[in-house]
Amino acid sequence: MVYTIRDPAKPQKSAFKGQHIQININKISGFSLIELLIVIAILGILLALATPGFQDTIESANTNTQVKVMLTTLNLARSEAIKRKQDVSVCATSDGADCDAGN
Repeated sequence: MVYTIRDPAKPQKSAFKGQHIQININKISGFSLIELLIVIAILGILLALATPGFQDTIESANTNTQVKVMLTTLNLARSEAIKRKQDVSVCATSDGADCDAGN
């Protein structure tokens, strides 16, 4: 798309009398490669600064989840002990085959 711009305030006494300035709008749009590389570099620096704090947050959330699972397990064992009126043990294995039921 081509627009024609003429300045009526300036008299046209030059050799370009009667000619208009033409600007091709299609050539002006977009970002240059250098601008995109600078933005990517800045985002990389910000990400590098934010990653250690984010890892601490993830580790804290995992620890909180494990504590909640442990408390839920202990509460279940307590309620089963009360219901059965006998001792109940909590086994800390994933398959339950390594626990000694006699102790």
